[in-house]
Amino acid sequence: MAGVEGFGVVRVENPALGEATGATLTLTAGYVTGGDDTYYYLGTYTEAEDRTLSISIDAVRFAGDPLPELDDFSDMLFLKHTLKPANGDETWYGQLVDRVEEDATPLSVIGRRMAVNPGE
Repeated sequence: MAGVEGFGVVRVENPALGEATGATLTLTAGYVTGGDDTYYYLGTYTEAEDRTLSISIDAVRFAGDPLPELDDFSDMLFLKHTLKPANGDETWYGQLVDRVEEDATPLSVIGRRMAVNPGE
């Protein structure tokens, strides 16, 4: 899985609503950590032979209105990103879907690795 480990940023776009949101992700040894201004992320990732990156994330809300208790895990999202590199290892495109909801509408995702793990 060399080549995907490191620190990256992703932007999820919802053209139907004219919205976009961003987040940071750190990928190391099959595990993902990260977050945005409302959720922190914990999860795992795998890279297929065709370089498709599958990221499974549990997102826990820690901010927003109303402000949740920090030990309240009732407001969680269960997400799956599927990304493929567009030009080497720089820019990745794909989609995000709620992995629990059966008829979830996929949203567009663009990502970019900003730093590589020192061991690579």
